[in-house]
Amino acid sequence: MSTSMRKKLRIPLYEFDMVVMYDTWERNNKLIVGEDNTPLNKSTQARIFQLKNGSVAVAFNSDVPSNTTLTDTILHESIHLGTCTLNHAGIPISYENDETLAYLVCWFNRKLNKMLKKYIKNQS
Repeated sequence: MSTSMRKKLRIPLYEFDMVVMYDTWERNNKLIVGEDNTPLNKSTQARIFQLKNGSVAVAFNSDVPSNTTLTDTILHESIHLGTCTLNHAGIPISYENDETLAYLVCWFNRKLNKMLKKYIKNQS
């Protein structure tokens, strides 16, 4: 069974690219070329990386069983992706504008859940 997935996702309104990766940490580590290239811990389910070209990569570990914790992990990473996107756009996060972050988190959560669950289902 192949466990590799790499998809580019354009974030609307912000002209910001994201790469979604679902693979073993060993293979993900070979592809991550960003400023923070600390090797991934095998027990970590996911991690966000800022790449040198300005895009963001969210890497999910296919070695961790895809059970109900994947939904929680996607939501957790969606918050990081939302703050990263707003930071890229130069929009500070505060109580007065946290609605923008809330919409972004929902958007990321929906996109990633749909993408990963479809991929995992097609692999089984």
